[in-house]
Amino acid sequence: MQIARVKAREAAFERLTEILSPRKAKKLAKIYQSEIKFSGMRELFKEHITQVYHRTRKKLIHLAESFVAADRMDQIEQIFELHIADVDRACADASVDVRALVEERGRNYRKLKAHVRHFPQAIDSRGRIMRGKIEYHDLPEGSLAGAAISPGVATGPVKVLNDPFEKEVEPGDVLVAVTTDPGWTPLFINAAAVILEIGGELQHGALVAREYGKPCVSGIPDVTTAFSDGQMVEVDGNKGLVRFID
Repeated sequence: MQIARVKAREAAFERLTEILSPRKAKKLAKIYQSEIKFSGMRELFKEHITQVYHRTRKKLIHLAESFVAADRMDQIEQIFELHIADVDRACADASVDVRALVEERGRNYRKLKAHVRHFPQAIDSRGRIMRGKIEYHDLPEGSLAGAAISPGVATGPVKVLNDPFEKEVEPGDVLVAVTTDPGWTPLFINAAAVILEIGGELQHGALVAREYGKPCVSGIPDVTTAFSDGQMVEVDGNKGLVRFID
């Protein structure tokens, strides 16, 4: 699909070149080559920000390991429940009770985590969780209806992921996730199609799926339990349908 779109872009450029005057065609060619050469630069700023996050995370994990080794904290990932000021204070003063800080800072998070499996599809202004259902007349047997957010039809085995590093997405797999963010982008390369629980036409997963030419359906409730690894499904991004294949 991606190769077809590149060919279509090149054909469009050639058609425009033929109908433009020599001066305008020359100007178009210059702009066209610049777009091809520098299109990847749009990700440069994000890359720098990601590098800062990576180095900060690496430093915090190193400090967390020292806290755990000194029996001041139980688990490495608890460092992310603290404020940066807490970490600085704990490093400067060995008498600071890191466990007490973790308990205090993470109390609300743990309370919410015990009641919310994952972020719901929609919440109104008063905090009520909205549970909508997409209606589809004459729904084919063995199918689930969602929102069509990237066109195309593809078939493949399901690969359910709760985070982008949980497992490998092999070429031809159908990526199934609650939602995606930029950290998931590399997984779209191998995926034959994408099924999401949360996200509309302008959500990250929809944009990347369309950019890579991958069929994508969103709005399928409880995807992490509705699907299991290895199930064969057909994803119809034109109609917003997911069909189970025996």
